[in-house]
Amino acid sequence: MINDKSGSVYVLLVEDDLNDSLLMKHAFEQLEISVSLKIVHDAEEAITRLKFVSDSGSTAPDLIILDLKLPGRSGFDILKWIRSQDPLKHIPVIVLSSSAHHSDVLRCYQLGANSYLVKPVRHQDLIEMVRAIKNYWFDMNHGVI
Repeated sequence: MINDKSGSVYVLLVEDDLNDSLLMKHAFEQLEISVSLKIVHDAEEAITRLKFVSDSGSTAPDLIILDLKLPGRSGFDILKWIRSQDPLKHIPVIVLSSSAHHSDVLRCYQLGANSYLVKPVRHQDLIEMVRAIKNYWFDMNHGVI
């Protein structure tokens, strides 16, 4: 896993729902996962942050967790844009959406998503999902992170 000097993994969460972003943050904290979680609330904010990384060579996220339904441009647009940027296209992207529609899942994989997860309804299920993300992407995976 690639991480910063503090030992934490840099995760960019793109989520417009304040409750969902707070629940995600709480899940990482409850599991005591060392993560530098940056939260942006729309596509423009995400692209601006990532464009700065791309242009400046500053630290890129180790992992992006991306909601699909955002105000303005969609998560599909962000995913397509990320995969078109050479300095960013290697970053694993997990789509975390309330949609379980096959067409959404298929489109995300066609655009280069590394994983597609449906937002759980129960908080305990979210905790288990975050634990699984940590176990796979931070501990077991021998990719970029």
